[in-house]
Amino acid sequence: MQVQKNAPDYRQALANKILDAAMKAFMVHGIRAVKMDDIAASLSISKRTLYEIFSNKEELLIDGLRKRFEEHENELSQFAAKGGSVMDILLYSFRKKIEELRQTNPLFYSDIEKYPSLLAFFEHHHCDHRAQLVQFFQRGVKEGYFLDFLNYEFLTLMIDETNRLIMRTQLYKKFTMETVFLNQMFTSLRGVCTAKGLEAFDKFYADYRAGLEY
Repeated sequence: MQVQKNAPDYRQALANKILDAAMKAFMVHGIRAVKMDDIAASLSISKRTLYEIFSNKEELLIDGLRKRFEEHENELSQFAAKGGSVMDILLYSFRKKIEELRQTNPLFYSDIEKYPSLLAFFEHHHCDHRAQLVQFFQRGVKEGYFLDFLNYEFLTLMIDETNRLIMRTQLYKKFTMETVFLNQMFTSLRGVCTAKGLEAFDKFYADYRAGLEY
């Protein structure tokens, strides 16, 4: 259910509060550990009120993720509007992702596998995002940060397949998601950088290793 559309202001405001509270709880405790009763109690609303807006936890979770993705895209758009380069935008996005991973319980990722419609939602999101990512790389080539002889459509497909492998094999149980993200994304993206791109990338990584707060 798309609660964001054609809803009275008060209902929309309540839906947003529910989504924010639910996503925070899911990311801290895992999805299966959080009951609809817990979400209602945390907001001091009745379970009936909660179910009037979201018919089940899976629907709530998908709408919560959709909201977070939209907020992330809006934040990146606002940052990009300030006139930064492709590399500035890329590293800003990395910082935000690291922040999120540090705050997320690994159970959140393993629980995702229990929800087929959620997996379908992620697949659809990745397909939509892939074309944007190719355009992003092409802009980076023009700005001199990325190599001009690589096939970036292939690269984005390879990144997607690697992400699927990580989820399927649950590597986040052996390593932290921060470690998985850094090793996977840094090796993939650093490898396509020109000398100009490497300079910016390596400075970011040096700051990260020095323990700067992101």
